[in-house]
This record gives sequence, structure tokens and C-alpha cells, in this order.
Amino acid sequence: MALKQTLILASLLASLRLGAETSDRLKEISTHKVCGRSFKLEVARSDADRNRGMMFRRDLPQEEGMVFVFSQAETQVFWMKNVAIPLDILFFDSKGKLINSTTMSVESSLVQDNFLKRYPSDRPSQFVVELRSGTVKTFSSTQLKTCTLHPLPKI
Repeated sequence: MALKQTLILASLLASLRLGAETSDRLKEISTHKVCGRSFKLEVARSDADRNRGMMFRRDLPQEEGMVFVFSQAETQVFWMKNVAIPLDILFFDSKGKLINSTTMSVESSLVQDNFLKRYPSDRPSQFVVELRSGTVKTFSSTQLKTCTLHPLPKI
């Protein structure tokens, strides 16, 4: 009888965790072209959504990601607090033109906030896109030179 109760409890906990992973997704999702390729992007427009970002995610499908929308262009700085998957980050100006991109590495959950590696935009950025790590490497140099985010998310 104890084994049956343990299995039921384990099953219940697993289903609760699956539900939590699903609820980690933001409600607003829209399709945008990044460097000419379509992606389903969760839209992080509020402070709460931007602060949470990709925290606690265990995976990210190939053609999905997140776009962070800011009310105006300014230097943006991101870090990888409680993010369990490496990500490519792309910074776009107010017109949707790529400023710079880089790959962000997973950090230990034991690292204090002030010691987390920072990933800044090279110039003022209004839109920031996070994609599965390795995605940017699949774009040609021509695609990166002319890369835009289109359509631009509502501000």
C-alpha cells in the first residue's frame, strides 16, 4: 500500500511540475521575422514579464523565443539568472535593425546577482530577442548584416 501511495504522490508532483512549466509561458505570443526567418515569440512587455523572461525554462523549441519590448531605446543589459538553457540574444534598435548579438551561457544558481555575467547592447536598443542557442550561427553573414525584426511589436 505504501508503494502505491508513493507512486500516486510522485505522479501528482510530476503533473504539477508540468503544469508549472506550461504556466511559465507568457500569454501573448506573436509571429515575427528575425533575419528573414519566422519565429513564434512570447512578448514580454510589462516589467514583471521582462524581469521573469526565460527563468526556470528547461527547453526552448527551435523556432520559438521571446521578444522584450521597451518603451524607448536605451542601453539594455541582460543576464542569465535562473535560466537553465543557453540562449542567443539579439538587440534591435527602435526601427528593428540588428545592433549586436551574442550567446549567453548558463550560470550556476549559486552565483549571486552582482556576479552574474552581463550582456549589454552596443547601442540603445528598444527590442531584444532571445532564441535557442546556436540559432544565430545558422544565419548567413549577409542575413546578419541586413537583419531586422519584423513586424515590430506594439509598444
